[in-house]
Amino acid sequence: MLAGAFQCVPVDADMPASVAPASSGYRSSSASLPPVTSPTASKGQPVWHQSLEDGWNASRKTGLPMVIFITSENCVYCQAMEQRTWCNDSIAGQLVGRFIPIHLKKGRNDKVLSRIQLKMYPTTLLATPEGKVVQHRDGFQPPENVLSFLNQRIGGRTPSR
Repeated sequence: MLAGAFQCVPVDADMPASVAPASSGYRSSSASLPPVTSPTASKGQPVWHQSLEDGWNASRKTGLPMVIFITSENCVYCQAMEQRTWCNDSIAGQLVGRFIPIHLKKGRNDKVLSRIQLKMYPTTLLATPEGKVVQHRDGFQPPENVLSFLNQRIGGRTPSR
């Protein structure tokens, strides 16, 4: 597992125009997202597990739901989502202490990915500690969409701090 698995650096020039933020910066923070003020978020970046097995074990141990982000090599929309969405301070703050983040990558996690029906990259899943996928999003998701996605009910309850 890696803390802050994505290297949050300015990549606006490399992003497709449809996903590049209006202004450049290291940690894109959308004006429509509230600033992170919770004590949990101040503890640091989320810890991204690099295998489903490790992440699922942590999910079962803690009782926290899993956020599974699935990418492939040379996927510009995957890279854009890593930078614009997962490196967003508000999104990172929502993950810490509320979810077990897992980053699966084609080429590194092929055995697991062969069991998941993927339409495109990136794909983001929300799953219970029991392993049931309860939400599924295909393609690039901006921070606003992911914030809403993370706040949806899971198994009859909303993830809380």
